[in-house]
Amino acid sequence: MARPVYRRLLAAALGVALVAAGSTSASAEPIQLVTNHTCAYPLIDAQPAQVTRATDLPEQVTQGRRLDRAPMQSRFLLGRQVAEMMRLARATSVKVTMVSDIRIKPVVGPARPLESETEIDWISVPQAPDDEFEIVFNTYLAPLDFPDVGEVSIKVYDVFLNLTLRRSDGSIVIAHEVHCMQDPGQDNLLAAIRVAAPAAPANLRTTDVGIDTVELAWDSTGQPAYEVFRDGELAATVPGTTARVSGLLPDTDYVFTVRSPQSPFSAPLSVHTRPRVTHHDWNLAGAATLKAAHTSVALRGTLGVDHDVLTGNFTADLKLDPATATMTLNGMFPATARVSFTPIGKMTGTFRTARVDVGITLSNLTIFGFPLPVAPCRTTAPTALDMSSVNLTMAGSFTIAPFTGCAPVTNLVTSNVSGPDNPLEVRLS
Repeated sequence: MARPVYRRLLAAALGVALVAAGSTSASAEPIQLVTNHTCAYPLIDAQPAQVTRATDLPEQVTQGRRLDRAPMQSRFLLGRQVAEMMRLARATSVKVTMVSDIRIKPVVGPARPLESETEIDWISVPQAPDDEFEIVFNTYLAPLDFPDVGEVSIKVYDVFLNLTLRRSDGSIVIAHEVHCMQDPGQDNLLAAIRVAAPAAPANLRTTDVGIDTVELAWDSTGQPAYEVFRDGELAATVPGTTARVSGLLPDTDYVFTVRSPQSPFSAPLSVHTRPRVTHHDWNLAGAATLKAAHTSVALRGTLGVDHDVLTGNFTADLKLDPATATMTLNGMFPATARVSFTPIGKMTGTFRTARVDVGITLSNLTIFGFPLPVAPCRTTAPTALDMSSVNLTMAGSFTIAPFTGCAPVTNLVTSNVSGPDNPLEVRLS
């Protein structure tokens, strides 16, 4: 067994800071147990001794907990006769190792020994005949585990001392093991500890819900590990009070519960994962400049977006309201026209860049205020609107193809409206 050397503390009632490190349990209660023993010494035979043990074990712990350190102080009163024996041997100092027979009876299974050994390095032998000889040992019980619900008892029995006597010149006089038998009929119960089942984790909640992941959190019950179940099947085992469950399906209902290995399940939590494709409806407003005609037209409409959250791509239905353009043809003919941008297919792209092809149609054409009896004239090829987006503002430029169907002013319209570098800007709301 390991032999840690602790500093000696002699006489006086000494308090020990007894903290069961890393434990979560009911409040610890100070424990003091006094037992009487009879020790067989060399030369002086049987002599009485008294052991006073002080510790601070909890009255109750939660199932599955571990007390990593259980400190204990043992004050061993040897008596005047023992000190006299040492003086007769002309010993001036003594080194003592104490091994206590301490046993723990778990809820299930037989009692087993707890390691409790400590050593006091050289201390002076009392020289006055009436001095009591008391040695104080500070040690720790071996780690205590509580795997089952019920009551655990810890009892103390015999003590074994290994005495080494030394004279002032450094020579060893006696090295002897002393067996101190516990006197019969005594209360030797050091502690009785109730082991209670842990409570079910409470306040199970989501901290984030994604397309294929869910992040969960719950209140601690003091357990070292928790099991997360998804639809009744174990999904994760975690050391803390948070978990991230992945591998889920988009737009799907799941039921989660949590427990520690010994506790009941938490209340169930229903979670619906986010859909992979989300739909957003936007209003848009802005303007398009017809560069060759030295005019602009107001743009208003709607944009219905289906957004793939995983890829970031979207497809959208664009609808633009017709607008009236006022212009001067060939710099001398005042004219008006109803301008319609008609999408050909869907807008595609991301929230950074997007593209849609449109056909441009002019109707209700007037020159000098007189309507022209022409069929709606339209561009001969689709116009590509390539736009980039920043903070919900989409901007770009486009080229207007030549017009057809505008007789007798087809050439006039084409020369005054068609051409490249026509700016466009709309804002989504």
